[in-house]
Amino acid sequence: MDSKVHQRAYPQQVVEEYSPSIPKEFPKEKIPKNLCEKELIKMIKCERIFQTNYACVEDYEAFVQCKKQRDLELFKSIKEWEIDHFQKLQPHLRKLYFQGLTFKKDRLKQDYERIPSSFSYQNRQWRFMSDIEQIEWRLGYLKPIRDQQ
Repeated sequence: MDSKVHQRAYPQQVVEEYSPSIPKEFPKEKIPKNLCEKELIKMIKCERIFQTNYACVEDYEAFVQCKKQRDLELFKSIKEWEIDHFQKLQPHLRKLYFQGLTFKKDRLKQDYERIPSSFSYQNRQWRFMSDIEQIEWRLGYLKPIRDQQ
């Protein structure tokens, strides 16, 4: 593969994959122990040594794979924990919890619309969209439980 492809592709993978936004009440002990720090440090060191990222393809791949695995585990843990937590709530508290998430999503959408569209705000737009999509995902698996009596 052409090294210029790696030069453009790998930094995009590092920044454009959504990482989970952790719910406020989520237990810290459920956060994976490996947060990919070693892989990140190795990738950064390689890039600093070679002053380019295409020489560090293996390090980028190792970090991206670690991050994907970590995030999948975290998304799974969040869903399992939140379903269990939500099911234990009284019906009126479920409704309030669901309304709170809906309100947060709507507020994020309003804030997203106010973010300037210039390149310098691209990362902020991306983060807001990530949070909006994750809340929609959470609402999707909580809605059937909310409607149960």
